[in-house]
Amino acid sequence: MGSAVSTNPVRRTAEECCFDVSPAARVRKEAFGLVFFNTRESRLTFVRCGDLLRIEAGPGGRKKIAAKLDDRSREKVKRLLDHLMHKGLIGEA
Repeated sequence: MGSAVSTNPVRRTAEECCFDVSPAARVRKEAFGLVFFNTRESRLTFVRCGDLLRIEAGPGGRKKIAAKLDDRSREKVKRLLDHLMHKGLIGEA
């Protein structure tokens, strides 16, 4: 399985990309990062990401996850995105 960042997310700049939140997931911002709730499995996923990942409004009220890809945090962000994609919480925008 390839890196989440190489799966054709929407690229806004060289330093930022965006992914769709799965229709079966809910996401909320917390002080440590994000909390995802998978409605199919009734499971929570806590993502310690600080401000590296953020929630944005998408078309039709859908939510998106935007990711910063600066040099210091690039590998951490890639691992987080891979984990979220593997769990089916986010997908390509």
